[in-house]
Amino acid sequence: MTVDLSKILGTMKQTGDRYIIQDGDNTYVLMPFDDYAALLNQEIVNSDPVNNMSEEEFLGKINTEIAEWKSTQPEVINQVDFSQELDNKGQEKEEEDQYYLEPVE
Repeated sequence: MTVDLSKILGTMKQTGDRYIIQDGDNTYVLMPFDDYAALLNQEIVNSDPVNNMSEEEFLGKINTEIAEWKSTQPEVINQVDFSQELDNKGQEKEEEDQYYLEPVE
């Protein structure tokens, strides 16, 4: 199959698309160089530095991020534990007099 590269490049300029070429088991992408450079820069920026950390460094990073997150959270004001009060109310009901009704003959 013969393909005119100038037609492909003209279409790519008009549409802004990329062109995928398959040659047997190999696949290639034809794209503007500026797009390719931007893609490479994005990969460099998004590369994960965690892979190069030791376990201690990684845990330190996590703890630092948790501390920063906690410092941005609003402070909880005086939480009251009602569980003790609820337990006491339950005991009061159990201690009340209990009456049993029996049928009269």
